[in-house]
Amino acid sequence: MDLFLKNIKSQTYALNGWDFISAFANIPFTFYFKNPGQSDFMSSSLLRASFLRTLQEFPIMAGHLVVRDTRGYIVVDKNNLNMPEYAESQSCIDYKFVEAGKFSWDALPHPVSTVTAVPSKGANRNIKLVN
Repeated sequence: MDLFLKNIKSQTYALNGWDFISAFANIPFTFYFKNPGQSDFMSSSLLRASFLRTLQEFPIMAGHLVVRDTRGYIVVDKNNLNMPEYAESQSCIDYKFVEAGKFSWDALPHPVSTVTAVPSKGANRNIKLVN
């Protein structure tokens, strides 16, 4: 996290019409990983470090959605970041069951998406650009 905060620069990204419209829709992705039997499989610290490295490459995801004079922008302010809310979860559903269902959401006994189609405000009352 320190490296991300040290290297991020304040900048503003102008959005075209399509960018702005798509900022108000979530596209949920679910990733499945088969544990090859390793005790250190998917360690929390490595997952979080990977997440922060991704943010370093795409700092726009820590910005605020802003409208000025009827134009949309994403504003990254290094002193006021809109950090994604990071959460991990685990399931007791066996990978074989998911694989047999061809990774279909319908094959799971409960919804796996953590977000709905329409973005909502996070704990800090800002619309998050990454969930």
